[in-house]
Amino acid sequence: KISLGGDDTRLFYVYPKEYLINTQFFSWINLSSVGWNFSYQSFIPFVFIWTILAEIIKSKIVLGYFSFSLPFIFGLVYFQLFVKELIIIDSYKYKSEAILGSLFYIFSPILINNHFLNPLIPIWLIGLIPAVCYYFLRFVKSGRISNIFKAAILVTVFSFGAHNSPWAMGFILPISISLIISSCLFKKQNIYLFIKRFILFFSIILLSQSFWLFVFLMNLIVPSSSNFTAKVLSESMAEDFSRSVLATSRGSIIYPLLNLYPRQIAFDFGWNLKNIYESFYDKTYFINLLYPVIVFLGIFNFKKYTNIWEKKIFIIILIAFSLSIYFFTVNIGPLLNLYILFGHIPGFVMFRIPVDKFAMGYVLIYSLLITCSLVIFRRKYKSKNKLVLVVYFLFLVTIVVNILPIKKIIISPLYAASENIYKNITIPDEYLDFMTDIKETVPSTNNILSIPYGIALYTIIKDVDSDNVYAGVSPVVIFSGVNDISGNLSFNFSPQAKIVENSIINRDYNTLNNVLFIDNINYVLLTKNIPEEIKKSVLYLPDAISAQDSKFISNITNEKIISSSEGNYELYSTKRQNFIITSHNTTYKKLNRVKYKIRIENIKQDQEILFNDSFHEQWELYPSHLTNNFTCNSPRRLDNLKTVECAPEIIFFELGDLNYLWSKDLFRSSHVVNNNFSNKWTIDFDWIINNLSKDYYEINEDGSIDLELVLYYKSQVYFYIGITITIIVFLILIAIILSKRK
Repeated sequence: KISLGGDDTRLFYVYPKEYLINTQFFSWINLSSVGWNFSYQSFIPFVFIWTILAEIIKSKIVLGYFSFSLPFIFGLVYFQLFVKELIIIDSYKYKSEAILGSLFYIFSPILINNHFLNPLIPIWLIGLIPAVCYYFLRFVKSGRISNIFKAAILVTVFSFGAHNSPWAMGFILPISISLIISSCLFKKQNIYLFIKRFILFFSIILLSQSFWLFVFLMNLIVPSSSNFTAKVLSESMAEDFSRSVLATSRGSIIYPLLNLYPRQIAFDFGWNLKNIYESFYDKTYFINLLYPVIVFLGIFNFKKYTNIWEKKIFIIILIAFSLSIYFFTVNIGPLLNLYILFGHIPGFVMFRIPVDKFAMGYVLIYSLLITCSLVIFRRKYKSKNKLVLVVYFLFLVTIVVNILPIKKIIISPLYAASENIYKNITIPDEYLDFMTDIKETVPSTNNILSIPYGIALYTIIKDVDSDNVYAGVSPVVIFSGVNDISGNLSFNFSPQAKIVENSIINRDYNTLNNVLFIDNINYVLLTKNIPEEIKKSVLYLPDAISAQDSKFISNITNEKIISSSEGNYELYSTKRQNFIITSHNTTYKKLNRVKYKIRIENIKQDQEILFNDSFHEQWELYPSHLTNNFTCNSPRRLDNLKTVECAPEIIFFELGDLNYLWSKDLFRSSHVVNNNFSNKWTIDFDWIINNLSKDYYEINEDGSIDLELVLYYKSQVYFYIGITITIIVFLILIAIILSKRK
């Protein structure tokens, strides 16, 4: 069985090929949502490698556990390399200290509870941050470009982890402040060299990430009202900052100093960790006093037992540690109010849950400090080898004792939903086969409503031989290529979420059917084997789940389309069907996720064209030369629409798409939000006649015109530019390395 689910699904570990095909290459992808979209292009290198690996490792269980274990291994190796490079200790003489420090790091109960419990994407930063720091230090010392190249390769492979800036900043922020404070300890020429090589190193690293970072930055420059980044930086998020900080900053520095997750927050929120504290950590925490004792010994003796360079490094780490423990715990007298004031700094709202965002940075910095302290301890008591061995043995025993509950932490009941149902499952073949049927039956231009409809954007997939479930972001689009809507968060906090919820509870089927039509939701996926305990959990509203009965299904569906082999999954058509593009006398076909070809005939006056997907300013209309090659295979018509949908003609990439970067789009001023959700343009008949070249339209005998358009998501061009920059950067690095230059 594999531990799956959560906000990141983790399915790309075991189903990388499906992920690569359906969510990677294109800049526009909805994942169980009609209200927002995310770019998954930062996943491309990892998922591509994992797709190849999946062909070699046929067992998904082995592949899943290897994916789960790799951050441990990655962190274990690179922390040792980093710490040896940082404090300039003899790599052989002080090997024990480096190993103990690395074990303290990767097996920290804070990391286990914060990252390995729900191994979301930031888990890869556990190894990636020490790796980048290691290669950076080697570059600062040697100037060898090969160190930049190695770092760029690692950051590229695990770019989806590097994408998680809040967790990375949880380390960068205290270290950066510490370096600025400690700059007085260094000579000007050393500072100048450091800054120069810092800028060179990280500029090249950032340029190497252009294949995803360029799109991200362009979306910051040209934000959309429906863009997730815009919402993170919005005033409403800033207002929520204080409330979130106060709600989650419940502990003190005591337990973090013992390398334990803050106890109070686990009890306040009723986490499974509360039970582990009561049954285990409350009885063993005293042995963790060894950690702060070693640190204080290091602080009191570092002046005597370190050389000049090591003193400077120790001071930098100590200042960073003091800052980090403050950022992690926050609840330190009047300093709590100071942290809340930071919420007015643009972008600082990313740290609104400090116990989460600063956890990894805190543990990493604490591990560096305790490793330095172990070295100092060994030097102080170099004549007492037995004492050193006893202390090191106790240190190792403490680490082992702390990780004894690791299985109970990681394999825990479904968070806030059930005490008896777990999230380690085997995805049933029945479900996978049903997804294949959906892919063959439902055009990818449609949306599906998944029911039971919940409070988030999660779906439930029941295990084959137990009540364990997958509870996470709906994977329908990953397996079938067709997006589904699974809960209130699918509407991105828009008014539609409340409308849908109230319509279900109040059995207002007319309103609900109208929303389904507007949002291009033309199918309903019914899951029939969800355990009753899950239905009664916080994942569903009691009134809403009770109203989703046979009467509900009969009032929003037309007919059953397909059923799974065991009858646990059924697909229905809705009462009213819609198309993703609608207008009078219009024929269209999908070329890929970011491009549609549209032909409109007999335009006699201004008319509207609707694109029934989430609104974004970068969906743009461009003129297309009239040709005779607009073929329409398997045309599909609906009685209530004067539009024809052709079978998709999937074209992965066309060189001409690059022209959209500088081409002027049409009818931009008329591009508005339709029905609080989708895109609408008004085609200006007179403007076409007066301004557009006749190569782009044809005048009919009755004075009407025929027009061909391309609907394109412009961010895709930014991806092409970004991936070109990435390739150029790596070619230049390889050329420099081959020339053996510094």
